[in-house]
Amino acid sequence: MNNRLFSMTIAFAVLFSVIFSFMLVAQEDTAPAIAHYDDVYLEIVAAGSLDSTPGAEEEPVGMLKPFAQSLASQDADHVSAAQAIDTMSRIAKDNGVTLVLTVPDAKRPHTGRIAYVSTYPGSLGETWLRDGYPDVLPRLMTTRVKPVSDSGRLGVGGSYALVGGNSASRSKAAHQLVSKLPAMGYSITAWRMNIARTFLNLPEQLCIAALLSLLLCALLALLFAMLNAKGYAVYQLHGYARRQIWVRDVRANLRASLLAGVGIIVLAACTYAAIDGFAQWQRMLRAFAVVLAVFLLVIALFHVGGMRLATLQPVLSGLKGHIPVGRATLDMYVIRVPAALVSMATVSALMTAGVSVGQARQRLAYWGDNGSVAYVEGFRGSATDADMGAYLQWVAHENQAGKVIRAYKTRLSDIRDDTSSTSAVSGNVLIVNTAYLRRNVIKDSSGTRIRAVPDGKVLLVIPQERSGDADAIGQIVSAYVHEQWAQTQLIHKYGWQEYLEHEQDTEFNDAPGPGIETVTGLKGQAAFDYRFTQNSNADDIADVGHAQTGTIIIGIDPSSDVDNLFDYSTESMSLFFSDPDQAWKELKQAGLDTAITAMSTPAKLTLNEIAEAQRSLYQAVASFILGVLVLVMSGVALARTHVRGRAQEVFARYIHGWAFIRIHAPLVITETVLFGAIMLNGIHRYVQLLQYYDPVSRTYDFNPAVSMVEVVVICVISVVVCMAVTTHDTKMLCERHARAE
Repeated sequence: MNNRLFSMTIAFAVLFSVIFSFMLVAQEDTAPAIAHYDDVYLEIVAAGSLDSTPGAEEEPVGMLKPFAQSLASQDADHVSAAQAIDTMSRIAKDNGVTLVLTVPDAKRPHTGRIAYVSTYPGSLGETWLRDGYPDVLPRLMTTRVKPVSDSGRLGVGGSYALVGGNSASRSKAAHQLVSKLPAMGYSITAWRMNIARTFLNLPEQLCIAALLSLLLCALLALLFAMLNAKGYAVYQLHGYARRQIWVRDVRANLRASLLAGVGIIVLAACTYAAIDGFAQWQRMLRAFAVVLAVFLLVIALFHVGGMRLATLQPVLSGLKGHIPVGRATLDMYVIRVPAALVSMATVSALMTAGVSVGQARQRLAYWGDNGSVAYVEGFRGSATDADMGAYLQWVAHENQAGKVIRAYKTRLSDIRDDTSSTSAVSGNVLIVNTAYLRRNVIKDSSGTRIRAVPDGKVLLVIPQERSGDADAIGQIVSAYVHEQWAQTQLIHKYGWQEYLEHEQDTEFNDAPGPGIETVTGLKGQAAFDYRFTQNSNADDIADVGHAQTGTIIIGIDPSSDVDNLFDYSTESMSLFFSDPDQAWKELKQAGLDTAITAMSTPAKLTLNEIAEAQRSLYQAVASFILGVLVLVMSGVALARTHVRGRAQEVFARYIHGWAFIRIHAPLVITETVLFGAIMLNGIHRYVQLLQYYDPVSRTYDFNPAVSMVEVVVICVISVVVCMAVTTHDTKMLCERHARAE
């Protein structure tokens, strides 16, 4: 009973196990933190840092509950960062493990990271420091390794991992850290890295492909057993038990299966060596063994189930090649129905991936030349209020020097006083500075370009089409400017961190603020708002990729005292540096590079986003093709099972001139109901999506009709293939019977 179908099933299982294990390890390795399965993941928060609120930190995705946790002591003996790091390194060394602090590379946070490792002779950290970290996919993530002693300037807070050694030594080291660090002024939480975290972080398309691959292997194993019903009957006739038949079946196909599997493994190993020189091959091998074991278990179960099903019938029926149709058809639908549902999920995944690629390209075009500016994404958890204050002072100095482009988008309703009588007036507002006006073309109603904000004043540009609301807009802006100016005076008087406690101080309420120069803007002109995805609220998402027309522009000169440090802290992602390299250099000189998470440029981030979206699209296309393949194969298997199981009935009806639909009524009705329901669900989803789609503005950058067409095509192909094979097998069956007679 040597059959190519069995070896093909094993070969496919090996191939997908290789691909899936590589993707699994690569996905885990490109995560921000270097912490793998069964390692210990630590979150350490210093008292007095921006993240020092107990319980403020979120649990990492996919983590179980922490196995050890402790808050900083109220009477802690605060030590320097160097002393704390030395204590942590000593604990790691005593337990034979390596302490790893992973932080994003601030200049390329999405493709680079820095690993600070503890070292001692023979440690994993020493190996990484000497040979470099073995990145699985350097194009997606590269790691620079430094000794943990160099991390003192970052502070102690952050995400750590305990790696190397064994599970017991890592747990022991974690418990010792939890008992030691609170007395030094640090809160610490320890998690055990579990397999759930790895799988929850996998791309949706890869999970769908894995499920479809399992279904395909199950289908092929079941089909193989059923097609060998005649051979099994021969063995039964010779007195073999089912267990003996299964063993002989496997043995007969073992050589071909091993050759196919080993060939694929050798080819994959050569490819792996060419990509990254066997980096982390141990983890890859463990993942491959686990995934392949799952596939082989599924194949074995369905092979045994199919063989048992084929041998339940009388031996004489088996010798004629018949199979018990009712049970066989039910087993086929156990695979076909989930395959159909998962295949529909591939349509959604394909649509989502296509939308992501389109929107990313749209954003890249939207930014254009402005994409070279840089902005600060945020602050490290270990940053203190003093770090924040120093950074804001530096930003204020850069703004005074004209090196910062300010583009803060808000609305009139957000800056209007609640007691104002102008509540009926609304519209978008863009708060800018002279650096913005020099880089972007804004014109007055006569067509003259506005190049600067008047010294010590505020510039108000009201679009010509809003001239009817000019007085109301002027009142709102005047009140806003005076409120901001008064707030700045309080900050000068009390400090930006303490002024909120003195908001009742009315000393500056009646004092004259800066002058406001009002200009009528050119009708219909667009104002580029530097809006990035991470800085968009829900109402703006549909407008990503479009400069705004009809926007009210408020230009603020730094010397007007309307800007203040509090504004800079809330608008950090609306402040762009025109020369990123120079800004980064000055940040490092000021010692502030360790306080921020990253300085990013929209163009680079968008290019990374496009690359990631394209990878998702390729995976979605592969999943879609795999889904169609599973449905086609299940249709073929179902048709052959149906015809062979009802051979006598089909032949009798055929020679009596029955129509195709009457001959195969159960199959036709079942297929029509199944895929009819799926098509109706696809149409329902199409109607739901249609209400959010604007063909003019191309909201979400896709046409929902495409997804409906994909659903219809999959359903039609599945049914047509099943019916075509049924027709072919019916004809062949009847011809054989006719010749026999």
